[in-house]
Amino acid sequence: MFDAFLLRSTLLVLIGYTAVWTLLTVFRVKSPRLHRTAWFAVLLLGCCGAGFNVEIPLPVSATLRHPRAGGDLEGKRAIPLHNAQFKRIAQILITPQEAVQTVLIPSSLGPRLRGDDGHDFKLAQMIGVVWLLGIAFVFLRWTYRYAAFRKILKSSSPAPDDWLAEWHAVGGQRIPMLVADVAGPALVRNFFGYVLVVPPEYWLNIKPVLRASVLRHEFAHYRRRDALKSLLVRLLALPQWFNPCAWSAVKRFDDAAEWACDEAACGGSDDAVAEFAEALVALHESLQRLPRRSRLFSGFASRVPSARIRRLVLVHHHQTLKDSLMKKTTVLTVCVLLLLGGFFQFRLVAQSDQKSADQSRGPAG
Repeated sequence: MFDAFLLRSTLLVLIGYTAVWTLLTVFRVKSPRLHRTAWFAVLLLGCCGAGFNVEIPLPVSATLRHPRAGGDLEGKRAIPLHNAQFKRIAQILITPQEAVQTVLIPSSLGPRLRGDDGHDFKLAQMIGVVWLLGIAFVFLRWTYRYAAFRKILKSSSPAPDDWLAEWHAVGGQRIPMLVADVAGPALVRNFFGYVLVVPPEYWLNIKPVLRASVLRHEFAHYRRRDALKSLLVRLLALPQWFNPCAWSAVKRFDDAAEWACDEAACGGSDDAVAEFAEALVALHESLQRLPRRSRLFSGFASRVPSARIRRLVLVHHHQTLKDSLMKKTTVLTVCVLLLLGGFFQFRLVAQSDQKSADQSRGPAG
């Protein structure tokens, strides 16, 4: 049923989030790509609530002994169970005296025999309706944000030639550059392609060398296709809209993208690191003066600069401290195991000794 699907997927996300967060924290993983891979795997777990059934045969003896009298049961009919829907793997011993007492009920028929199937069905319906309403609310929120962004873009103006030349110098010849009162700079993608939006006050108050470092950061987002990846992880998190762990995984996924673009903006130079750090601080101060409605679209600007600067300096001054092969292998192995446990449901299925022996011998030749 749908409620079971939703419960299983939620538990998988919670378990995956806890395991990945613990692993990345304990091992102090530095690679942004490894962080993004791990959080992407967590979000995938939210889509595998049903899973694929994998049946594992379990041999069961065809002759049973009575639990009280020690001898073989004679004159009693033994029925081996091979149906995975039953609550446990066993054999039903049916005799005229025990026929009423010995009954094993399939789990799918349990609610009907108890008479509470109507109640369970109504509860599942209510859960489904609430779940759909939550998804609709998230979509409406996204639509509102996009409509507000389009409204701001309509009031924007083309960038001056000198600003446009700086953008072209880092490789952005094919991407328009606009000036608008938004929390940026921000490289965004709409239905018609990419566009770079910069806030005029911030862009005028920083030196050209700082603008160049910020533009390198934004162009790195374009080369890495981060806008499309960010959309994909949000769609994966949508079925778990009620789960804070899912949205935390989305945020951590985006944070790792910012780390990678920060490193690309600096290029390993001491001066570049200092310039980019100065640009981050100036951007954070400029953001505080913007009206609240203009803070809707703040990828580069919304991250706390102190944490990003500390990480950037640490990575720059310890470039030899890369993630070891053991760390990478461990993280990737845990992610694969989590996905296997999420996408597949392993079930034990009873199989008689005679059938097992026939299968092991193969066809008679």
